[in-house]
Parts: sequence; C-alpha cells; structure tokens
Amino acid sequence: MKKLWGRKTAQAVTIIGGSDGPTSVFLAGKFTGQTFLRSLKGRYMDSRMKRRRAKVIKHLAAEPHTPKELERYLKKKYHAREYSPSSSRAKEGFKNTKISIVWREHGEDMQQLGYPPPETKCPNNLKNQEAVEQWHRYMYEYDEAALGLSDSLVPMDFHIYGIPVGEGSIQVEIERVRGLLNVSFSVPSGKRGCAQSIMRDIYRYYGVTKKDMEESSDRYLTLVTILADSPAGRCCIKKWCKGKKKKERRGKH
Repeated sequence: MKKLWGRKTAQAVTIIGGSDGPTSVFLAGKFTGQTFLRSLKGRYMDSRMKRRRAKVIKHLAAEPHTPKELERYLKKKYHAREYSPSSSRAKEGFKNTKISIVWREHGEDMQQLGYPPPETKCPNNLKNQEAVEQWHRYMYEYDEAALGLSDSLVPMDFHIYGIPVGEGSIQVEIERVRGLLNVSFSVPSGKRGCAQSIMRDIYRYYGVTKKDMEESSDRYLTLVTILADSPAGRCCIKKWCKGKKKKERRGKH
C-alpha cells in the first residue's frame, strides 16, 4: 500500500457491506497512468454490463422462495452440508453477518454507546497513512462493540452450508430472520466457471418478491447483478432467457 500513498490521484473509499466483511475498504481512483485505450475499454465494459442488466430485468419475474425452501434445494440438488455452529467457519460467518446487520439497522444504538458511523470518521486526506490507520482501528473497535449487542436486540437465525467443487468449495450463508443470502466460493481457477454457474443458480432459485422488484431492494439488485455478470466466454443470460420464453409459451397454451 505504500506506493499508493505517494501517488497524486483522486480516490474514493467505499465500505463494502455483506457478511464477507463490512469493514473491508475499497479504494477506487482515477490514476494518472490511465491511458485512452484503458478508458475506452472501461466505457465499453460499462455499456455491455448495462445491456446485460437490461436484458435480465426485462425477463425477471417474481418467483421467490423462502430461506428454508432454499436450504432444502441446496441439499437435494447440490448435496450441501451444513457446518456445525461450533465450527470456525460458522463462527466467523455469524460474526461478520451480525456486524453487517448492526451497521445497517442499529446505527442509533451504536451512537448511544459512543460509536458514530465509521463513514463519519473517514479522513479527508486518504494519502495520510497515519489517519487512515487510525480510521481502521476505529472500525475494529466499532465492530467489537457491535458484536457486544445483545441477541434480543439483534435476533439472528444463521446457517452456513458448504458445496464441494473440485478441491474447493462454495459457501452459502443464510440468515432466516431477515432473509439474507450471501454466496462465496474458493475454488481452483479451472472450476471458477462452474462455481459461478452454481452461485447464479442459487440466487436465481431464491428469487425476488414483487415488492423487491418495486422497491429495487438489495435482494433484487444483487440478483440482477449476479445474473448479468457472466464469466468471459460463457453467457448464461441467453440460455436463461430462452428458458424463460419457453416457460411463458407453455403457460399460454
């Protein structure tokens, strides 16, 4: 990171939510070394993603399933196994999910404990390494305080499943009280396309409600992004859209 601090560049910091670590920091900037061709490629990629998203949205229908239905689906189709609550993976997933929920839903409770939102503590000068490190320490303290909130204040019903893929695995985290879903994977490069296809299938089966679509909820936006973001050389959108059209035609007859 030392090289980053010395560069003259306009940067932005975003706190990434989700159970995979709400205190993760994403640094994005317009670096001076960016060429015209890179800029052109970026605009092309953005345009292509917008077209994909539009195609997904056009064919997306409200076909939701409950967390328990999703869990049965994972076991039946992918032979998923639930991690023991006492396992290190389940404990870490529970911890990160609780922190994420507190960040989203319990800002006022944290302020009463003397912890204002971490984004308000973000240093103005991101090239000041000492200030950024101090901000990181504050986020750590905030997370520890968030974990200390009582279960009655932050009720959770957390479950995590594993799906083996080659020498790697896919982790599916489900929080039943709020209907939260988070899918991540760690697999060899040769199995990445397979893992992405399974991930899309899981999100697609979980689906969205009509209310999600009307309000553009996190659940809806995540599904659209997952379905639109197909790996290079593999486009599942056309195949999926064709399947949707066939189903619609069957319904008319």
